[in-house]
Amino acid sequence: MSNHPDSSAEALLSAVRRFTRASFSQSHSMETGDLSRADWHLMWLLHTQFEANGARPSELARLLRVTAGNVAQQLRSLEGKQLLTRTQDNVDRRAVMITLTALGKVKLEEVRREYVSEFARLTSHLGAEDSAQLIRLLATVAAYLEQSEVSQC
Repeated sequence: MSNHPDSSAEALLSAVRRFTRASFSQSHSMETGDLSRADWHLMWLLHTQFEANGARPSELARLLRVTAGNVAQQLRSLEGKQLLTRTQDNVDRRAVMITLTALGKVKLEEVRREYVSEFARLTSHLGAEDSAQLIRLLATVAAYLEQSEVSQC
């Protein structure tokens, strides 16, 4: 590798692209078409950040970095599969709150378990030391990216 200042950035870009293309195998629900990766991300966001009160569609769109139209289409699809529900906001009657249904929580847990199994195989392959280093580095990168999001707003 050259000593060019951008060589590390180029190598990182290459590694990330390679990782993204390789990816993990999809869950059974994704392979059968029950859920897309975007559906999984939306449901995971609802579960991890908004489980208590639900989320407004605009909040989901902002956090997922997609348009309100994309989220609306996704919500219709997931609602049709009975994986989430819309209710009126108790504070602002004009607003709609999105929450997972019991079936949605079951489906989310099923997919999560499949992913955890994939990551368990990866950590076994890497070993304890490399796994710990990867976790530390990914947490550092996430913190940097999250801080960058805040500073750009």
